[in-house]
Amino acid sequence: INAEFFFFFFFFFPIESVLIRNDDFKELFLEVDGRRVLNFATAYGFRNIQNIVRKMKTRQGCPYDFIEIMACPGACLNGGGQIRPPPGTNPAECSRALHALYDTAPVPAPPRLRLQDFPAVAEIYAAWIRGEPFCDAARVRFHTQYHHRTPNPNALNW
Repeated sequence: INAEFFFFFFFFFPIESVLIRNDDFKELFLEVDGRRVLNFATAYGFRNIQNIVRKMKTRQGCPYDFIEIMACPGACLNGGGQIRPPPGTNPAECSRALHALYDTAPVPAPPRLRLQDFPAVAEIYAAWIRGEPFCDAARVRFHTQYHHRTPNPNALNW
């Protein structure tokens, strides 16, 4: 999923990430015209997953729009389904080498999408929203608010 799909623009710059506590928990933010429009997080390993779940249970809720969660510390490049390093090789060095390869791999650009390429969506904005993506009317109609719910006594207690 990319920002172009939601906001009908394409950007050629990386999303900046903020290292929170360790390499396995990062926050990422998408800003448009100086305004933060999306908050992301990546949480790898059960300890970080538990922290996200605890955050979601508080009254303030979880501040992220999207969260990538993986049980393996170090994400899938360090997961149990990966090829084992050769005997005598340091697993941490092998993991760093895999991450370096992953970070330098070329990523093809997704197709460029524009609001006018989707007549039905453009018609909704024109007829019902009477504004552009990001306007207050669009935010009221297309975004939701989450409210505190009573805990389920049968749910897992993390």
